[in-house]
Amino acid sequence: MEREKRRAERRTPGRRNLSRRFSPNRMVAVFVAAVITAVVIVAGAYPVMARAGRVSAAKSQIREAAGEQELYDSVSVIRMKQAVEADDYSAMTGMRSAADILIDADACKIIAAAGTAATGSTPLYQTRIRPASMTKVLTLVTIVENLPADWKSRTYTFDVDKLQYLVTGLNASLAGFLSGETASAEDLMYGAILPSGADAVEGLVETFFPSEEDFMAKMNETAQKIGMTNSHFTNPYGLDDPDLYSTPEDIARLLQYAMHNSTCEEVLTARTYTTQVMSRHSEGLSFTSGAYAAMSGTDGMPGNVTYIGGKTGYTESGYSIVVMYLKNGHHYICVAANAKTDQDRNADVRDMLMNYAK
Repeated sequence: MEREKRRAERRTPGRRNLSRRFSPNRMVAVFVAAVITAVVIVAGAYPVMARAGRVSAAKSQIREAAGEQELYDSVSVIRMKQAVEADDYSAMTGMRSAADILIDADACKIIAAAGTAATGSTPLYQTRIRPASMTKVLTLVTIVENLPADWKSRTYTFDVDKLQYLVTGLNASLAGFLSGETASAEDLMYGAILPSGADAVEGLVETFFPSEEDFMAKMNETAQKIGMTNSHFTNPYGLDDPDLYSTPEDIARLLQYAMHNSTCEEVLTARTYTTQVMSRHSEGLSFTSGAYAAMSGTDGMPGNVTYIGGKTGYTESGYSIVVMYLKNGHHYICVAANAKTDQDRNADVRDMLMNYAK
Protein backbone atom coordinates (compact mmCIF):
# COMPACT_ATOMS: atom_id res chain seq x y z
CA MET A 1 0.00 0.00 0.00
CA GLU A 2 2.73 2.44 0.92
CA ARG A 3 4.56 1.62 -2.30
CA GLU A 4 1.46 2.37 -4.39
CA LYS A 5 1.04 5.71 -2.58
CA ARG A 6 4.60 6.78 -3.41
CA ARG A 7 4.07 5.77 -7.04
CA ALA A 8 0.94 7.91 -7.20
CA GLU A 9 2.81 10.89 -5.79
CA ARG A 10 5.54 10.51 -8.37
CA ARG A 11 2.89 10.48 -11.11
CA THR A 12 1.32 13.76 -9.78
CA PRO A 13 4.24 15.79 -8.38
CA GLY A 14 2.45 19.13 -8.80
CA ARG A 15 -0.23 18.20 -6.31
CA ARG A 16 2.31 17.31 -3.65
CA ASN A 17 4.34 20.49 -4.22
CA LEU A 18 1.17 22.56 -4.30
CA SER A 19 0.11 21.31 -0.92
CA ARG A 20 3.53 22.17 0.53
CA ARG A 21 3.62 25.58 -1.15
CA PHE A 22 0.27 26.61 0.27
CA SER A 23 0.49 25.08 3.70
CA PRO A 24 -1.08 27.24 6.47
CA ASN A 25 2.30 28.35 7.80
CA ARG A 26 3.53 29.39 4.38
CA MET A 27 0.32 31.31 3.65
CA VAL A 28 0.67 33.28 6.89
CA ALA A 29 4.29 34.12 6.09
CA VAL A 30 3.38 35.32 2.58
CA PHE A 31 0.53 37.45 3.96
CA VAL A 32 2.77 39.08 6.57
CA ALA A 33 5.44 39.82 3.97
CA ALA A 34 2.85 41.42 1.68
CA VAL A 35 1.54 43.61 4.50
CA ILE A 36 5.06 44.76 5.41
CA THR A 37 5.84 45.58 1.76
CA ALA A 38 2.62 47.59 1.43
CA VAL A 39 3.38 49.56 4.59
CA VAL A 40 6.87 50.41 3.37
CA ILE A 41 5.55 51.58 -0.02
CA VAL A 42 2.81 53.73 1.52
CA ALA A 43 5.19 55.21 4.09
CA GLY A 44 7.62 56.19 1.37
CA ALA A 45 4.92 57.65 -0.86
CA TYR A 46 3.05 59.52 1.89
CA PRO A 47 5.31 62.62 2.06
CA VAL A 48 5.13 63.01 -1.72
CA MET A 49 1.34 62.56 -1.71
CA ALA A 50 0.95 64.96 1.20
CA ARG A 51 2.97 67.69 -0.50
CA ALA A 52 1.03 67.17 -3.73
CA GLY A 53 -2.18 67.55 -1.75
CA ARG A 54 -0.99 70.79 -0.19
CA VAL A 55 -0.01 72.18 -3.59
CA SER A 56 -3.37 71.32 -5.17
CA ALA A 57 -5.35 72.75 -2.24
CA ALA A 58 -4.82 76.34 -3.35
CA LYS A 59 -5.89 75.52 -6.90
CA SER A 60 -9.04 73.85 -5.58
CA GLN A 61 -9.87 76.97 -3.57
CA ILE A 62 -9.32 79.14 -6.65
CA ARG A 63 -11.52 76.95 -8.84
CA GLU A 64 -14.28 76.88 -6.24
CA ALA A 65 -14.23 80.66 -5.91
CA ALA A 66 -14.04 81.18 -9.66
CA GLY A 67 -17.12 79.08 -10.36
CA GLU A 68 -17.56 78.48 -14.08
CA GLN A 69 -15.01 81.07 -15.16
CA GLU A 70 -12.10 79.73 -17.18
CA LEU A 71 -8.82 79.75 -15.29
CA TYR A 72 -5.61 81.19 -16.66
CA ASP A 73 -3.70 78.94 -19.05
CA SER A 74 -0.62 78.32 -16.93
CA VAL A 75 1.14 75.97 -19.31
CA SER A 76 1.22 77.45 -22.80
CA VAL A 77 4.11 79.88 -23.05
CA ILE A 78 3.19 80.28 -26.72
CA ARG A 79 0.39 82.63 -25.65
CA MET A 80 2.87 84.99 -24.04
CA LYS A 81 2.82 88.40 -25.75
CA GLN A 82 4.15 91.86 -25.17
CA ALA A 83 1.96 93.35 -22.44
CA VAL A 84 1.76 96.89 -23.78
CA GLU A 85 -0.51 98.84 -26.07
CA ALA A 86 0.87 102.22 -25.15
CA ASP A 87 -1.70 104.41 -26.89
CA ASP A 88 -4.78 102.94 -25.27
CA TYR A 89 -4.98 103.11 -21.50
CA SER A 90 -6.65 105.18 -18.81
CA ALA A 91 -4.73 107.50 -16.51
CA MET A 92 -6.09 106.64 -13.08
CA THR A 93 -6.83 109.38 -10.59
CA GLY A 94 -6.83 109.41 -6.81
CA MET A 95 -4.22 106.66 -6.52
CA ARG A 96 -1.82 106.58 -3.59
CA SER A 97 1.24 104.58 -4.66
CA ALA A 98 4.29 105.93 -6.46
CA ALA A 99 3.39 103.81 -9.49
CA ASP A 100 0.37 101.66 -10.39
CA ILE A 101 -0.59 99.60 -13.41
CA LEU A 102 -3.52 97.36 -14.35
CA ILE A 103 -3.06 94.84 -17.17
CA ASP A 104 -5.56 92.54 -18.81
CA ALA A 105 -3.33 89.47 -18.81
CA ASP A 106 -5.50 87.61 -21.35
CA ALA A 107 -5.56 90.43 -23.92
CA CYS A 108 -1.99 91.45 -23.00
CA LYS A 109 -3.03 95.06 -22.79
CA ILE A 110 -2.50 97.90 -20.33
CA ILE A 111 -5.90 98.98 -19.03
CA ALA A 112 -4.86 101.78 -16.69
CA ALA A 113 -1.80 103.36 -15.10
CA ALA A 114 -0.99 106.05 -12.56
CA GLY A 115 1.84 107.21 -10.40
CA THR A 116 2.63 109.95 -7.94
CA ALA A 117 6.29 109.50 -8.97
CA ALA A 118 5.71 110.00 -12.69
CA THR A 119 7.95 112.75 -14.09
CA GLY A 120 8.54 114.44 -17.42
CA SER A 121 7.67 112.54 -20.56
CA THR A 122 8.16 109.07 -19.06
CA PRO A 123 4.96 107.04 -19.52
CA LEU A 124 3.17 106.29 -16.27
CA TYR A 125 3.67 102.57 -16.69
CA GLN A 126 7.44 103.00 -17.17
CA THR A 127 8.04 105.02 -14.01
CA ARG A 128 11.16 103.64 -12.34
CA ILE A 129 10.43 101.85 -9.03
CA ARG A 130 12.25 99.88 -6.34
CA PRO A 131 10.74 96.41 -6.80
CA ALA A 132 11.75 95.16 -3.33
CA SER A 133 10.74 91.52 -2.79
CA MET A 134 8.68 91.42 -5.97
CA THR A 135 12.19 90.70 -7.30
CA LYS A 136 11.87 87.20 -5.84
CA VAL A 137 9.39 86.28 -8.59
CA LEU A 138 12.27 86.69 -11.05
CA THR A 139 14.53 84.79 -8.65
CA LEU A 140 12.05 81.90 -8.68
CA VAL A 141 11.71 81.95 -12.47
CA THR A 142 15.49 81.96 -12.93
CA ILE A 143 15.93 79.03 -10.54
CA VAL A 144 13.09 76.98 -12.04
CA GLU A 145 14.25 77.48 -15.63
CA ASN A 146 17.72 76.23 -14.75
CA LEU A 147 16.90 73.21 -12.58
CA PRO A 148 18.85 69.98 -13.13
CA ALA A 149 17.00 66.73 -13.72
CA ASP A 150 17.55 65.58 -10.13
CA TRP A 151 16.41 68.84 -8.53
CA LYS A 152 13.74 67.23 -6.35
CA SER A 153 16.42 65.24 -4.52
CA ARG A 154 18.59 68.31 -3.81
CA THR A 155 18.72 69.68 -0.26
CA TYR A 156 20.34 72.56 1.57
CA THR A 157 21.58 72.70 5.17
CA PHE A 158 21.43 76.07 6.91
CA ASP A 159 24.46 77.57 8.60
CA VAL A 160 24.20 79.88 11.60
CA ASP A 161 26.76 82.38 10.30
CA LYS A 162 24.93 82.89 7.03
CA LEU A 163 21.60 83.22 8.78
CA GLN A 164 23.02 85.85 11.10
CA TYR A 165 24.53 87.74 8.18
CA LEU A 166 21.18 87.87 6.38
CA VAL A 167 19.59 89.40 9.47
CA THR A 168 22.31 91.68 10.82
CA GLY A 169 24.29 92.36 7.65
CA LEU A 170 21.48 92.70 5.13
CA ASN A 171 18.47 93.36 7.38
CA ALA A 172 16.57 90.79 5.36
CA SER A 173 13.42 88.93 6.36
CA LEU A 174 13.65 85.17 6.93
CA ALA A 175 11.27 82.29 6.36
CA GLY A 176 12.24 80.69 9.67
CA PHE A 177 14.65 77.88 8.79
CA LEU A 178 17.04 77.21 11.67
CA SER A 179 20.74 76.47 11.80
CA GLY A 180 21.52 72.82 11.14
CA GLU A 181 18.20 72.11 9.46
CA THR A 182 18.13 70.55 6.00
CA ALA A 183 15.40 71.64 3.59
CA SER A 184 14.37 70.32 0.20
CA ALA A 185 14.59 72.46 -2.92
CA GLU A 186 10.79 72.48 -3.12
CA ASP A 187 10.51 73.75 0.45
CA LEU A 188 13.01 76.50 -0.35
CA MET A 189 10.89 77.71 -3.30
CA TYR A 190 7.83 78.13 -1.12
CA GLY A 191 9.94 79.71 1.62
CA ALA A 192 11.27 82.29 -0.83
CA ILE A 193 7.83 83.35 -2.08
CA LEU A 194 5.17 82.90 0.61
CA PRO A 195 6.95 84.44 3.63
CA SER A 196 9.55 86.14 1.37
CA GLY A 197 12.46 84.45 3.10
CA ALA A 198 15.98 85.56 2.20
CA ASP A 199 17.22 82.39 3.90
CA ALA A 200 15.30 80.31 1.36
CA VAL A 201 16.64 82.42 -1.51
CA GLU A 202 20.18 81.95 -0.22
CA GLY A 203 19.63 78.21 -0.10
CA LEU A 204 18.30 78.06 -3.66
CA VAL A 205 21.15 80.11 -5.12
CA GLU A 206 23.83 78.11 -3.31
CA THR A 207 22.21 74.80 -4.23
CA PHE A 208 21.88 75.41 -7.95
CA PHE A 209 24.53 77.99 -8.88
CA PRO A 210 28.29 78.12 -8.26
CA SER A 211 28.11 81.70 -6.95
CA GLU A 212 25.75 84.63 -6.47
CA GLU A 213 27.60 86.46 -9.26
CA ASP A 214 26.80 83.64 -11.68
CA PHE A 215 23.21 83.66 -10.57
CA MET A 216 22.83 87.42 -11.01
CA ALA A 217 24.22 87.21 -14.54
CA LYS A 218 21.63 84.55 -15.38
CA MET A 219 18.89 86.50 -13.57
CA ASN A 220 19.46 89.64 -15.64
CA GLU A 221 19.69 87.53 -18.77
CA THR A 222 16.29 86.01 -17.88
CA ALA A 223 14.81 89.48 -17.31
CA GLN A 224 15.87 90.56 -20.80
CA LYS A 225 14.44 87.39 -22.31
CA ILE A 226 11.10 88.07 -20.64
CA GLY A 227 11.11 91.60 -22.05
CA MET A 228 11.93 93.49 -18.85
CA THR A 229 13.99 96.00 -20.81
CA ASN A 230 13.76 98.76 -18.21
CA SER A 231 14.95 96.64 -15.28
CA HIS A 232 18.25 95.69 -13.69
CA PHE A 233 18.98 93.55 -10.64
CA THR A 234 22.00 93.40 -8.35
CA ASN A 235 20.83 90.92 -5.71
CA PRO A 236 18.31 88.06 -5.64
CA TYR A 237 16.41 89.40 -2.62
CA GLY A 238 15.24 92.78 -3.91
CA LEU A 239 17.13 94.77 -1.29
CA ASP A 240 17.39 98.48 -2.13
CA ASP A 241 20.37 99.35 -4.30
CA PRO A 242 20.88 102.30 -6.68
CA ASP A 243 21.45 99.85 -9.53
CA LEU A 244 18.45 97.63 -8.73
CA TYR A 245 15.31 98.98 -10.37
CA SER A 246 12.31 98.07 -12.47
CA THR A 247 9.00 99.51 -13.72
CA PRO A 248 5.33 98.58 -13.14
CA GLU A 249 5.14 97.39 -16.75
CA ASP A 250 8.14 95.07 -16.32
CA ILE A 251 6.91 93.65 -13.01
CA ALA A 252 3.46 92.96 -14.48
CA ARG A 253 5.08 91.21 -17.44
CA LEU A 254 7.19 89.18 -15.02
CA LEU A 255 4.18 87.80 -13.16
CA GLN A 256 2.38 87.12 -16.43
CA TYR A 257 5.40 85.14 -17.64
CA ALA A 258 5.82 83.28 -14.34
CA MET A 259 2.19 82.16 -14.37
CA HIS A 260 2.85 80.35 -17.64
CA ASN A 261 5.32 78.04 -15.89
CA SER A 262 3.51 75.28 -14.01
CA THR A 263 6.10 75.03 -11.21
CA CYS A 264 6.20 78.79 -10.66
CA GLU A 265 2.42 78.96 -10.81
CA GLU A 266 2.05 76.32 -8.10
CA VAL A 267 4.28 78.31 -5.78
CA LEU A 268 2.83 81.75 -6.56
CA THR A 269 -0.79 80.63 -6.17
CA ALA A 270 -0.30 78.67 -2.93
CA ARG A 271 -2.03 80.26 0.04
CA THR A 272 -0.38 78.07 2.66
CA TYR A 273 2.36 75.46 2.64
CA THR A 274 4.05 73.19 5.19
CA THR A 275 7.57 71.89 4.65
CA GLN A 276 8.76 68.39 5.25
CA VAL A 277 9.69 67.46 8.81
CA MET A 278 13.03 68.92 9.85
CA SER A 279 15.31 68.38 12.84
CA ARG A 280 14.05 71.45 14.71
CA HIS A 281 10.56 71.57 13.25
CA SER A 282 9.01 68.22 14.11
CA GLU A 283 5.79 69.04 12.25
CA GLY A 284 7.42 71.01 9.46
CA LEU A 285 7.61 74.78 9.01
CA SER A 286 4.32 76.42 7.99
CA PHE A 287 4.10 79.37 5.59
CA THR A 288 1.25 81.70 4.64
CA SER A 289 1.26 83.72 1.44
CA GLY A 290 2.04 87.33 2.26
CA ALA A 291 0.16 88.52 -0.85
CA TYR A 292 -2.96 86.52 -0.03
CA ALA A 293 -2.89 87.60 3.61
CA ALA A 294 -2.45 91.25 2.62
CA MET A 295 -5.32 91.33 0.15
CA SER A 296 -7.73 89.20 2.20
CA GLY A 297 -8.29 91.98 4.70
CA THR A 298 -8.73 94.83 2.20
CA ASP A 299 -11.89 96.82 2.94
CA GLY A 300 -14.31 97.21 0.06
CA MET A 301 -12.73 94.61 -2.23
CA PRO A 302 -15.24 93.80 -5.00
CA GLY A 303 -17.10 90.58 -4.38
CA ASN A 304 -16.84 89.42 -7.99
CA VAL A 305 -13.06 89.11 -8.05
CA THR A 306 -11.03 85.99 -7.26
CA TYR A 307 -7.49 86.14 -5.91
CA ILE A 308 -5.13 83.97 -7.99
CA GLY A 309 -1.61 84.66 -6.71
CA GLY A 310 1.15 87.19 -6.35
CA LYS A 311 4.01 88.63 -4.32
CA THR A 312 4.41 91.51 -1.90
CA GLY A 313 7.48 93.66 -1.36
CA TYR A 314 8.71 96.08 1.26
CA THR A 315 11.86 98.10 1.83
CA GLU A 316 12.52 101.67 2.95
CA SER A 317 11.24 102.70 -0.50
CA GLY A 318 7.74 101.64 0.49
CA TYR A 319 5.12 98.91 0.21
CA SER A 320 4.58 97.09 -3.09
CA ILE A 321 2.60 94.22 -4.55
CA VAL A 322 2.10 92.42 -7.85
CA VAL A 323 -1.01 90.29 -7.86
CA MET A 324 -3.28 88.46 -10.30
CA TYR A 325 -7.06 88.43 -9.98
CA LEU A 326 -9.88 86.88 -11.99
CA LYS A 327 -12.89 89.07 -12.80
CA ASN A 328 -15.69 88.34 -15.27
CA GLY A 329 -13.62 85.78 -17.12
CA HIS A 330 -10.52 87.94 -17.46
CA HIS A 331 -7.23 87.65 -15.62
CA TYR A 332 -5.95 91.01 -14.43
CA ILE A 333 -2.52 91.84 -13.05
CA CYS A 334 -2.24 94.76 -10.65
CA VAL A 335 1.01 96.40 -9.59
CA ALA A 336 1.03 98.97 -6.80
CA ALA A 337 4.58 100.06 -6.02
CA ASN A 338 6.35 102.08 -3.35
CA ALA A 339 3.27 103.21 -1.41
CA LYS A 340 3.75 104.92 1.93
CA THR A 341 1.65 102.33 3.79
CA ASP A 342 0.39 98.83 3.11
CA GLN A 343 -3.18 100.18 3.42
CA ASP A 344 -2.51 102.63 0.57
CA ARG A 345 -1.04 99.85 -1.55
CA ASN A 346 -4.00 97.54 -0.95
CA ALA A 347 -6.51 100.31 -1.58
CA ASP A 348 -4.91 101.02 -4.96
CA VAL A 349 -5.34 97.37 -5.96
CA ARG A 350 -8.96 97.47 -4.82
CA ASP A 351 -9.67 100.64 -6.79
CA MET A 352 -8.03 99.25 -9.94
CA LEU A 353 -10.19 96.14 -9.79
CA MET A 354 -13.33 98.02 -8.85
CA ASN A 355 -13.14 100.98 -11.20
CA TYR A 356 -11.04 99.92 -14.19
CA ALA A 357 -11.22 96.12 -14.54
CA LYS A 358 -14.37 95.31 -16.53
